[in-house]
Amino acid sequence: DLGKFTMVRCLFALGLCFLLCFLYRGVNSPNASNLQVSKEAKTEQSTQPCTLILKSVTTPSGPNIVHVQDHRIMWAIISQLARGRRPSAEDDVVVTFSGLPCRAHCCNATIYLRTGTTDAYILSYNVIRDDTRLVLPPNKEFQYILDAGGNIGTMAMFFARNWPNAKIVTLEPSKANFQVLQKNIRPFKNVIAVNGALWGNANNPVTIVNEDSKNNEWGFRVEEYNKSTPDGAQYSRIPSWTVAELLERYSIPHFDLVKMDIEGSEKEVLSAANAQHWLSGVDTFVIELHERMREGSKNATMNAMKLTQLKGPDKVGEYHVWRR
Repeated sequence: DLGKFTMVRCLFALGLCFLLCFLYRGVNSPNASNLQVSKEAKTEQSTQPCTLILKSVTTPSGPNIVHVQDHRIMWAIISQLARGRRPSAEDDVVVTFSGLPCRAHCCNATIYLRTGTTDAYILSYNVIRDDTRLVLPPNKEFQYILDAGGNIGTMAMFFARNWPNAKIVTLEPSKANFQVLQKNIRPFKNVIAVNGALWGNANNPVTIVNEDSKNNEWGFRVEEYNKSTPDGAQYSRIPSWTVAELLERYSIPHFDLVKMDIEGSEKEVLSAANAQHWLSGVDTFVIELHERMREGSKNATMNAMKLTQLKGPDKVGEYHVWRR
């Protein structure tokens, strides 16, 4: 009896070993590897995983091939660029990525940025961390997109990659930011870039009041134009646009996706008399609120959205989102 019991135990152990070997080979076989898709890397309409790789960083001194997959190392490299020397206009850094999750496939991206600025942080949030994908899953269809507060164009690039047939208008008031934005959106023929600010009233030029702030390229704030400040400093005059003017200028019937990150100017835009007219055509409204920069901007946003048919807000990262 003891011999039989021992034989049964040996057979059981042998069978277990074969089972484990089979499972191990199956999990690590080429066919099974496609099933191991991380949540953040899988696109909505693609069965193939996308592995984000930081391929190279080209500085004025020359290219550096890095080929980094670890997101923590990517953050460290990009953060180092943010702390670097502020360059001249021709000293842009060029960062290349592969494996970005796009509409139904993985794609590559070449992104221009400036060292010693907040450009690198913008890239980290919108590309490495990919906040926008959490807010806007690409299985949603959009035809007309407004990107208010374009900065260096990373959001416009995201929109263009995922909705290549949409007509996209991106606005950025800063001339320096706008120059980088133009380089970044150059491959995308469906993006219209406007060097100006979104505002509530027509024919009302504005000015950037904190343009001299150090490392604040992602937080430029505009106010109504005044020739000079009380201390005599001269302000530059910047054209402003209302949503209605953009719709008319670019022959767009409505914006079904509106993204606003305009450092408090949402107060003027959403409290304007015609706000409800263009909001009635919006399907998805995404905004970063800036009550700390413009008192009353949060109330203006909430009050305007209560009058629409949109549901929300959902809080996703820094964004408040309303959807039809």
